[in-house]
Amino acid sequence: MEIAELLTHMNDISERETEYRTETVHTLSSFYRYLDEHHFKDENGIYFMPQEILRIPSGDEADFGASSFFWDRLKGKASRFVIKKATRFYREPFSYADFIAMRYVYSGHCHLFMPQNEIILNEGDLIMLSPNFIMSQELGENDHVFTMMFDKNYIRNVVLKGILSSNDISQFLINYVLDTETSQKYLLFHSASNIRVRQTFEEILCEQIDPSPYGDELMAALLKTLMIRLLHCPYEYSDENKRNTKRIAGILNYVDLNYRTATLGDLASKFGYSEKYISRLFLQAAGVSFKNYIFRLKYEEICMKLKNTNLSIEEILKQVNITSETYFYNQFRKQFGISPAEYRKRSNF
Repeated sequence: MEIAELLTHMNDISERETEYRTETVHTLSSFYRYLDEHHFKDENGIYFMPQEILRIPSGDEADFGASSFFWDRLKGKASRFVIKKATRFYREPFSYADFIAMRYVYSGHCHLFMPQNEIILNEGDLIMLSPNFIMSQELGENDHVFTMMFDKNYIRNVVLKGILSSNDISQFLINYVLDTETSQKYLLFHSASNIRVRQTFEEILCEQIDPSPYGDELMAALLKTLMIRLLHCPYEYSDENKRNTKRIAGILNYVDLNYRTATLGDLASKFGYSEKYISRLFLQAAGVSFKNYIFRLKYEEICMKLKNTNLSIEEILKQVNITSETYFYNQFRKQFGISPAEYRKRSNF
C-alpha cells in the first residue's frame, strides 16, 4: 500500500464515530461493553485489558464493532502487536492494561486524563505508558491518534533485541519498557520536528494494513527503527504518585456514567467510604467539588441538546434531573453570560 492511499482515509468517520458525534448522553462504547460482558473490570470499577485482548479471535472481535471501516483493517489477525486508530468524539472510561501501550498523535491533539492529572499531547508527540497505567482520553474531529499495543515478550524478544547500547537514553528506554511495576510511569517524546519518525510510522501503518512478503520481519524492523529514531527526540519522563489512583478512577468512571442521578450517598454506599472522604477524593482528583463536577457533566449534556435537538428546555432539564428551573437559569447565565434560548439560537445560526 502506498502512503498516499493511506492519507486519503485519514478523515474517514466510522459508524461509531458518527453516533458519538451527535450523542447527547455519556454511554459505553461497544468495546467497553464487551469488556463488561467478559468480566474485564476490577473490584474498583476500572476496566482492565489483559494481554489476551491482543489475540481475540475474529468472531469475538466482531462483537464489539468490526465493520468495513478502512481503519478497522489495522487490527489484522490475532497478534502480539496490535495498532488501531483511536475513536473520536468519545471520552473513554478509565482503564489500564498489563501490556505496553503507546499513543502517537499523527495530527491534532490528544487530551489524556489520569485520575489525578491531565495533559495535552500535540501533533508529533508519542507517549509510552508503563503496564497498569490508568488513563482515559478524548479526541475531537481533527485529532488523529493511533494506539500501539505490544505483548511484553514481543517487545522484549523482537523489537528491542539488538538495540542495546551504552547510550544512557537508550538503556533508560529499554529498562523502562520492561518495567513490571505498577507505578504510573510514562515517557513522552516530542517528535514533531523529526520527519523520519512520522515517515517510519506511516510505513508501519501501511505494512499492518497490507502486509508484504516477509511482513513479520519487515514489521519488526520498522518498529525497531521507530524506537531508535525516538532516541533522537527530546523527551519527558514522569512517575506519577499512585496513591489512591485506582479508587479515584473507579469513582470517576461511575459518576461519568451516572451523573444524572448520582449522589454522595450513592457513592458512599457503593464504594464503602464516607461521604466526607469521597468529597475529599473528588477535590483532590478533579480539582473541583463533587457538586461542581456533576454540574459540569449535566451542563455539557444540556449544551449538546440545545445545539442538536429541538427538545424544550423543560424536557432537557427533566432528562438531566434538574428540578429547579430558577436555579438552572441563574447558573446558566452566570456560566455563559446569555440565556439558554439565546445559546441555542447562536449555536444554530
